[in-house]
Amino acid sequence: MNKFLSLIITLAFFTAAKAQQKYSIQGNIEGLNNGTKVKLTRTIDGKNGQEPDSTFIENGTFKFQGEISRPVKVSLYIPQNSVNNQSHLIFQRTIFLCAGLTTLTGKDFGSATLSGPPQEQEYEKEVAEFQQRLKPWTDSLGRLNVKTIKDFRSKDALKMAQANAEKFHPEFNKVEQNFIRTYPDSYVSLDMLESEVHLMLYPDDIESLYMLLSDHLKNTPEGQLMGERARLAVKYSIGKPAMDFSQVDAKGDDVSLALLKGKYVLIDFWASWCGPCRTEYPFLKEAYEQFKDKGFEIIGVSLDNDKAAWLNAIKDNGFMWPELCDLKGRKNEVALAYGITGIPANFLIDPAGNIIAKNMRGDDLINKLSEVIKKN
Repeated sequence: MNKFLSLIITLAFFTAAKAQQKYSIQGNIEGLNNGTKVKLTRTIDGKNGQEPDSTFIENGTFKFQGEISRPVKVSLYIPQNSVNNQSHLIFQRTIFLCAGLTTLTGKDFGSATLSGPPQEQEYEKEVAEFQQRLKPWTDSLGRLNVKTIKDFRSKDALKMAQANAEKFHPEFNKVEQNFIRTYPDSYVSLDMLESEVHLMLYPDDIESLYMLLSDHLKNTPEGQLMGERARLAVKYSIGKPAMDFSQVDAKGDDVSLALLKGKYVLIDFWASWCGPCRTEYPFLKEAYEQFKDKGFEIIGVSLDNDKAAWLNAIKDNGFMWPELCDLKGRKNEVALAYGITGIPANFLIDPAGNIIAKNMRGDDLINKLSEVIKKN
């Protein structure tokens, strides 16, 4: 749910450029002591593209300098352990960085006045406009979740959070469509689709939204990558056949999806380092215990690159089904072939080998198996 909301409040943009260009960020934030650490992270293709740069407050100011080959999202933040009991001063600010000088002046990162190149200012306005269009729905969703979500470990709270997200998703989708129609050549529009969260939660929306982009954006490296992701989203949409695959299991044996044909199979993409994956394990175990003797199987595909961490996670979590991994991390060959950009992710396959559900959370899997197995 937190990831769903981050899609709404965190936007970025990307563009191609042939040459490196210099940038400079200068900040003057009130109330920060000398020696306070400030960090900067870049985001490329929905992920942190490098280790954070860091600097320190000196005489009330800080500065970052470097080179970029294209506009890129950067986040400025203060690590909690560097502020000397001034926790109220811990803020994060996302900047849509272009070549040239960017300044931040104010009482904190969140409300600081930004001044920068014209293109940067234009993107700031577009993001603000998009957030304003979403505000009626984000406000409503926030009020619902304040009332219902006390503990994300509670099954009831998770189910309520999911129900609330699903309730408002059609409205969010309409806002996205209308915004892209208004700004088909804006990198803000492209970033909506590049978001790892959007790709993970609502991949079936991508193609229709992608088609609204300008030809210019579609022909950028990022646009071409987005087009490939849209193609995979369609290829593995509900009703389409699942691709066969094989990888090595925890015992070192090759296991293929084809060996499980004739059963209902959940392909579960996860990793030992994935926090949100852990919240789904109780639901997977419950479904497995309830339906394993009724023609249901799970086959896990891990995006780990550390064999010990992978094997320990299988043991610690008590997984009783086949677990596969090629130890290539996020470049796991099965995950790439299926267009997986974020985890947890899953596909439910019927006995004929066709996809009948995907990206289920909580009790969705049990409910779906109860429906289809009862019919058969």
